[in-house]
Amino acid sequence: MDEASLAFRLESEGVVTECEITTLEVSRATDFTFRAFKLIGRAVLKSQYLRDCFAELEAPGATEFSIHMLPRAPFLSIQLQGDSTSCKVDFPTEMSVDVFSEFECTQEARFSYPISHLTLSQKALDKAQQTALRLNEEGMLSMQHVIPAGEEGVSNWVEFLFLPKA
Repeated sequence: MDEASLAFRLESEGVVTECEITTLEVSRATDFTFRAFKLIGRAVLKSQYLRDCFAELEAPGATEFSIHMLPRAPFLSIQLQGDSTSCKVDFPTEMSVDVFSEFECTQEARFSYPISHLTLSQKALDKAQQTALRLNEEGMLSMQHVIPAGEEGVSNWVEFLFLPKA
């Protein structure tokens, strides 16, 4: 897959919006319908735990990250990998710890994704209060962030879909 960028600038009544969207040129048809495939894992947790996780993960030269979900302890692991280095964070091995507000996993699964995609989702994670991670049988990862809006009780959802490395 090759990446390219689409950049545009909108101006209306003195308000300027600049946007750059990374696009992909794929060699095969890709189905971005997450629900078209069986859900095998779902974790809902406070976003602060993910921010702490990514702050702890340090692997110079990392090129990919992996999500490992299990129906038993340690339940969820996130790992960064590079050519000669690797760093891993396991989430609590006891469900009694107040990390997950919801967790379900029907089968063990591990998938890897380009690290550049995780970097693109970082700004939303920085503002989020809660994050839902969902993994389907094709390895597609849905990362949904709940970000509070200006009004009390109003939230916005920002979703990122990650396709696994081939």
